Amino acid sequence: MAQFFNQNEIDEFKECFNLYATKGLITSLAELSKIMRSLGLAPTNKELTSYFQNKDISFPAFLDIMHKHKESENAALEILKGFKAMDQRGKGEISAKDLMHILTNTGEKMSRKEVEAIFREGKIAPNGIIQYEDFVKSFTEPVPDY
Repeated sequence: MAQFFNQNEIDEFKECFNLYATKGLITSLAELSKIMRSLGLAPTNKELTSYFQNKDISFPAFLDIMHKHKESENAALEILKGFKAMDQRGKGEISAKDLMHILTNTGEKMSRKEVEAIFREGKIAPNGIIQYEDFVKSFTEPVPDY
């Protein structure tokens, strides 16, 4: 799978793999999750379970997983599609109250405290209106590496 990544990506994957993988292998679902999330991906628990399958993962096998996952994941686009589907007026906004309800009651449900932390991070008032394109962009863009 190395042909699907440039050398910088492979180096980054290898560095993260070596940092978290026990004995040069990923030996648990938690390790796989930590490595993938450290690389900026957001696999679901179901995806992680399908990748891990209760067997140790070598670096070449990890590259296969990364390729497969990167092919299917474009978090920002998927989130924006969800927001647009709910935006009946087409104004590009959602109320903080509605977003709180969605995040705490659908999908992989978040706790109220987790959502409040996101709102604080995004400087969103609990009774405010959120421009969802800006909101998604602020939480899905990579953090600058200074």
